[in-house]
Amino acid sequence: TLNAIELMWISNPFNDRIIKKKRTLDICFSNTWFLEHCPVEFPIKVRISHQKLLKRYVLNKIKNINKKRTMKIRLLDILEKSEYFKSTKIDWVETGIHLNKQGFNMLNLLIHKKGLNFLHLDYNFNLKPVKTLTTKERKKSRFGNAFHLCREILRMTKLILDAHIQYRMGNIDAYQLADGIQFIFSHIGQLTGMYRYKYKLMKQIRICKDLKHVIYYRFNVGDVGKGPGVGFWVPTWRVWLYFLRGITPLLENWINNLLIRQFIRRTKHKTAKSLTKQRIESHYDLELRTSIVNEIGALFPSVVKENKINLILQHLSEAWRCWKANISWVVPEMNKEIEIIIHKYVKLKADWWSNIAYYNRERIKNGATVDKTVCRKNIGRLTRLFIRSEHKKQIQYSKEGPFIKKKEIVGYYTTMSEWFRFLEKDKIRFPSLNDKFSSNLLIITLGHLKDQFSANVKLNLQQKEEMELLEYAYNNSNEVLKTIKRYLLIKRTFKEVFLSFMDHFDNIVPVYEVDAVEKLTDAYLDHFLWFENDMIEIIPDWVKPSDKEILPHLVYKWCKEYKEIVKTMKESIVKKE
Repeated sequence: TLNAIELMWISNPFNDRIIKKKRTLDICFSNTWFLEHCPVEFPIKVRISHQKLLKRYVLNKIKNINKKRTMKIRLLDILEKSEYFKSTKIDWVETGIHLNKQGFNMLNLLIHKKGLNFLHLDYNFNLKPVKTLTTKERKKSRFGNAFHLCREILRMTKLILDAHIQYRMGNIDAYQLADGIQFIFSHIGQLTGMYRYKYKLMKQIRICKDLKHVIYYRFNVGDVGKGPGVGFWVPTWRVWLYFLRGITPLLENWINNLLIRQFIRRTKHKTAKSLTKQRIESHYDLELRTSIVNEIGALFPSVVKENKINLILQHLSEAWRCWKANISWVVPEMNKEIEIIIHKYVKLKADWWSNIAYYNRERIKNGATVDKTVCRKNIGRLTRLFIRSEHKKQIQYSKEGPFIKKKEIVGYYTTMSEWFRFLEKDKIRFPSLNDKFSSNLLIITLGHLKDQFSANVKLNLQQKEEMELLEYAYNNSNEVLKTIKRYLLIKRTFKEVFLSFMDHFDNIVPVYEVDAVEKLTDAYLDHFLWFENDMIEIIPDWVKPSDKEILPHLVYKWCKEYKEIVKTMKESIVKKE
């Protein structure tokens, strides 16, 4: 009885049995404002905003008159009936945190699925490169509108969530929170880049701008004055809420297509392709691949044929890449028949690939008209073939070498030992720091290294670094000498040597790029050994012209020896007289 009396005397509308309820997002707070006449003293931009909002309001009213009622289906009602979903109640800030975390993980998974390790997604949903990207990397890192629109929407929710978290932590008060939220909703176009990926969104941005003008000039009147502090965010919040409700089906469709492309790849439309200049070279490759597919298809029943063939084709391409990179290709527990087919395919393709390379080189050498891309590819192919042949030589030498007979080795060793015994000279000692010739030798070495750089040649990054090292060595000779001698004593692991070929069209010349410090160490050791040889005279005179000394130096030494002989002859003649 007490509950019935309370219900009878309760305030309207709760004393009625049937209440016409409205959701918060359906209540219009600002419609009556622009239905009123705009004061003349307001600026032009505010009056134009009034006109735009009024025009939109009238158009919506006309459109809704003829609107047919449809059966509304709520997704929540469907999910509640399913046994796989349960409903719970949690704080909405916690929900926002979960949403942002899951969105961040989802976008990161997609980035790593494409193998884009050079892109970084921060917690504010900004996608930035970690280095200067090459053209190939830039093309690879292009995402569609689905990814970027999803990222920008998550960025908007993160901004709103951050404002509420600051309020919960006590860093801002309720007025600052309301003003911040109103600013976010009014300046979405500046704070995010959603309009770049769905330009229709400019409609919502313009509506929010018009609402901002109306709200500011309604509240900032009298003694209040201009500036922040309005904090009335509901009208602009409704705009973005309705936008998100409308964009959800489109975004679902976009993300669905994006995921299908990622996992199932694009649907290839089989159209007949004409044999163009670009495809002439690959025509044999396609025929070879088709023959291998037919050979593999005979090994499997029709039920599992397609899946197995796709897997084996991946192994085929991997085996071919390994052959080009001069890496052994081994797959444990592979069927022997399939392995034999793959090796056969690689061998046939390698023969064809090598023959094309040698054929094109002959054409280039004979002066035939050849495309620039063909020349560039030919240099790359010949480089790979050169490295493969050198690697084979090294393996052959390590297995079957050395190729000098034992008698020849004994002969060489006996000759050298007899020669050193005849000379009665000391061995070449290790260069010491106290040697008076060390600094002079270093300066000569630096001069020879510097001669290779012409003043007119534009230097690359590595050559610039080498020049800087040479300049540093000129100014700090003692420190550099210590470094060189320490390298000679303890250095056992060396940096990679880069090989490239310079194309002179009739021939190609290998160009080796050695680390600057190692090059300086080797050059100093070379100069030191020849200097010590001149002092001790270990190498006999009859093999002197075979070394790589500079020709003027040889001429100078020959003239000096000739002068000594003439002098000796004159002295002997004088004695006889």
